[in-house]
Amino acid sequence: EPVNDGVFYVETYFDLPSARDLVIAVQGARSLFVDDVRVLERDTRVFGIWPKFGVRVRLEAGRHRILGKLSAPSTSIRVTDPAGKPVDI
Repeated sequence: EPVNDGVFYVETYFDLPSARDLVIAVQGARSLFVDDVRVLERDTRVFGIWPKFGVRVRLEAGRHRILGKLSAPSTSIRVTDPAGKPVDI
């Protein structure tokens, strides 16, 4: 159903069996947090910020939380290895 403009959040959790580097991208996110730490900020007042879409992070084994702050009610979340290949999580 249609919704008004506003601020929206998307959240997911995943478990890593071992420490590894990952690339995380949340489509259209203004901010991206991993385990409550801001890892990406996209301020529309900064020229050329829109190509900055994902972030590479090093995560230890265990459960992790991804939180994205959006200005639209729909999105997608991608988690890949640094080469862009799917991650089995």
